[in-house]
Amino acid sequence: MFEYKILNIDPDSFSVGNQFAHAVLEGLSKKNKCLPSWLIFDNQGSEIFKEITKSQEYLPAACEFEIFNNHINTITNLISGQPFRLIELGSGDGGKTQLLIENVVNKKIDLQYYPIDISEGAIRDLVTTLKSKYSNTTLKVNGLVGDYFVGLKSLTKKKNHRNVVLFLGVTLNNMTPPDASIFLQKLHKSLNKQDLLLIGFDLIKSPKIIHNAYNDSRGLFDC
Repeated sequence: MFEYKILNIDPDSFSVGNQFAHAVLEGLSKKNKCLPSWLIFDNQGSEIFKEITKSQEYLPAACEFEIFNNHINTITNLISGQPFRLIELGSGDGGKTQLLIENVVNKKIDLQYYPIDISEGAIRDLVTTLKSKYSNTTLKVNGLVGDYFVGLKSLTKKKNHRNVVLFLGVTLNNMTPPDASIFLQKLHKSLNKQDLLLIGFDLIKSPKIIHNAYNDSRGLFDC
């Protein structure tokens, strides 16, 4: 089974359009005006960011690929001791996660993968890619388009299922410390006791490295 669906709006949440409007109004009403990074991830933005992650100057993606390549068996053995569902927040094209999926599938382990992203284009393309590669394997994919926490809420209702949640990239670093704290607290409350979380953090780097990453030679950040 390889499919995706658009999540119903949680009654306690804004619609997607209202979320956008609220985020813009809130960000531009601040003394130090700013907008949340997730606003760029429409279909076109997701495609541009996919290219950015391939840039030699953009190190977070390269570092995570290196970690997955070097420690893939350790990660697989850690999470596959008992049945689990793999949930990815902000999956994008699922590039790094596909390394893990391939390793799990090659070990003949049943796997249900739930990528969640606000970009329908990204989810649609990811489901199509995985179907073309793994249609005759133990992998099942259910893509979800919408808010992370709406998706998590629907997936963590069954307390007897163990979930392994991935939150890769450096999205957390794009938040202010108070917002990041609120996000992590909300994430913690969304998970069950037996669930596992693999999250990416960016470390403090030389300003030159940061400058080069966001002023890449291809000018992708100017798109």
